[in-house]
Amino acid sequence: MERVFPLKLLGRTPRTVEHAPTREARRFTQRCVALILSHMRIPAIVLLCTVACTSGDARVTAPEGAAAFGRFVSIGAGVTMGEQSAGVVYETQLTAWPAQLAARMDAPFRVPALRQPGCTPPLVAPLVLYRTIEGPVASAVICSGKLGVDTLPANNVAISGATAWDVLHTSPRTFAGLAASLDQSRYALVLPSVQTQVQAMRSQRPTLVAVELGAVEVLRAASSGLVVLGTSYTQKGAWTLMPASVFALVLDSIADSVAVTGARAVFLGVPAVMSLPAWRAGDVLWQQRTELATYGVAVDANCQSSANLVNTVALLPPLAAASRATGVAQALSCADQPGVADRILTAGEAALIAQTVTAINAAIKAAADKRNFAYTDMPLFSSEIPFAAPAFSAATFFGADQPFGWATSLDGVLPSAYGQGLLADAVASALNTKYGWKIPLPVRPR
Repeated sequence: MERVFPLKLLGRTPRTVEHAPTREARRFTQRCVALILSHMRIPAIVLLCTVACTSGDARVTAPEGAAAFGRFVSIGAGVTMGEQSAGVVYETQLTAWPAQLAARMDAPFRVPALRQPGCTPPLVAPLVLYRTIEGPVASAVICSGKLGVDTLPANNVAISGATAWDVLHTSPRTFAGLAASLDQSRYALVLPSVQTQVQAMRSQRPTLVAVELGAVEVLRAASSGLVVLGTSYTQKGAWTLMPASVFALVLDSIADSVAVTGARAVFLGVPAVMSLPAWRAGDVLWQQRTELATYGVAVDANCQSSANLVNTVALLPPLAAASRATGVAQALSCADQPGVADRILTAGEAALIAQTVTAINAAIKAAADKRNFAYTDMPLFSSEIPFAAPAFSAATFFGADQPFGWATSLDGVLPSAYGQGLLADAVASALNTKYGWKIPLPVRPR
């Protein structure tokens, strides 16, 4: 009989998976023993317990594959860390896909808990408020620190904003002597001072490793609207878009580091970034110009018929907030400014980012296949019924609790807690297929 394990709070010392009876089984066993002891002699006790106490639901075994979750470690970036709505806090870390996956197997899985309001604080609905759980969106970096005194590293060593190079080479000590930054704060909260993500993974002697990388290599360009091709992770000049050919070389080293542990592994691809609902064509905003005007956003005529993609979450809420504060409508232009991080992409730039995502995913799958690891694409939940993001409207964007559908958080890019659960489904399916496991898959609406 397979057991579907309940979601539980993480951070506790769990019981051994192979010997975790259900509550019903424990009650049955206790009733059986009490009844027999009150009426029978010892020889009969042995006989009846053999027959009755091992019947029905009293025999419990963990799902196939549970043993591999004994030391499950995840490395990567924001999705795996649990970033949602442009922020990370303990509550979002608990709903990250690896935590949800481990809970299905009743496996130990600790996260490097971040206390409220987070590092950085997540956005709150509705977006018209332009607020986080801390208060109004601030320009200064907010990182509130660690919750509790757990020893590092935890099972989840992923860090938002980490590139493949960072996973292999960056530790808290890397930032010694540098100006304070968000990266400096996050790394110290997740990793021991002299360990990279790869070193922290290997130090735990993992039995299962998850690797989620490649998104940061494209999201810097997509989010900022400034496309600067890199040639090396160590180049002097800043880059925002790293070619798959450069990424693949570093990823191979990471995959080799996973392979030498002897652990099973699953590698995750990058979502189709330019199809995520944070970005909308200028003409879509032009069609909503009357409704946007009611929020103090004056859509420029250059948006009409424009195929440029606008990062709506980055631009619209601050414009609406500025209009409320000043009483003056704020202009929204859809024209791209070359060489400027204007949060706007031309159709050509968006196509280049999309091509890079495709090439990076091919490199990730090749690295996994070469070492006989599992691989899964990152599903585009924002386009899947019934999780799809609705067509853009000013009222929904500014006023809804879930403006991008069930599965996408308020930043229009990262999965919500529900979306993280869907991602856990995809990873579970990949592991079940690759290794013949039986990780429970919940029934989802279709």
